[in-house]
Amino acid sequence: IFYNTASKYLIKFINSKSNKETGEYLIGLINKVNEKGKIAREEINIGKSTFLFTLVPVKAGNYVNLYGSNISATKKAEEEIKRLLFVLSQTDNSVMVTDKNGKIQWVNDGFEKLTGFKLKEIKGTHGEILRQGRLTGLNPENLYFRKMSTMKQSVSYESKNFKKDGSEYWAFTTLTPVLDFKGEIDGIVAVDANISEKKKVEPRPFLLLTHIF
Repeated sequence: IFYNTASKYLIKFINSKSNKETGEYLIGLINKVNEKGKIAREEINIGKSTFLFTLVPVKAGNYVNLYGSNISATKKAEEEIKRLLFVLSQTDNSVMVTDKNGKIQWVNDGFEKLTGFKLKEIKGTHGEILRQGRLTGLNPENLYFRKMSTMKQSVSYESKNFKKDGSEYWAFTTLTPVLDFKGEIDGIVAVDANISEKKKVEPRPFLLLTHIF
């Protein structure tokens, strides 16, 4: 049997009195995989950490290879994302969640109410359908996207968009980068506030003509 440093630590940990139940469960799982001869994967909590174990039976030698990886950070990130999506789903503003390249992966009910479009009609795009084919702030070629990527901070701007029925609306958009543990952009949250009524009452610029004699 070969043990690397992580394996020795794991064996020592699960053999301790406080983790006797976990150790017995893992041994039982190994025996079960060995008997059935089928690969199995299972998440097991050990102490404050969560491990993903892959058990591979080797019939020729009548033993099981056990591969384990600590996925605690991944699990924590997944829980945080779930909480974030829940909060975003409750707001009346339009919210889009994208991958690091600005391609839309999720929208809230506020987005559908404002635009008339459903997720399946816009997923995987940069939202060009809202601009009748023109670039949006979620496109990597857009000035605001580049600014957000460089600064790795939120940027905001106003833009005219179009609903599914063809009517126009103005939005105040805030792009917020979601950073991973290395400080790199892992995704983007775009929040649109409908400012159409505000734009209607804004004073329009006028041209002053003068005559020179």
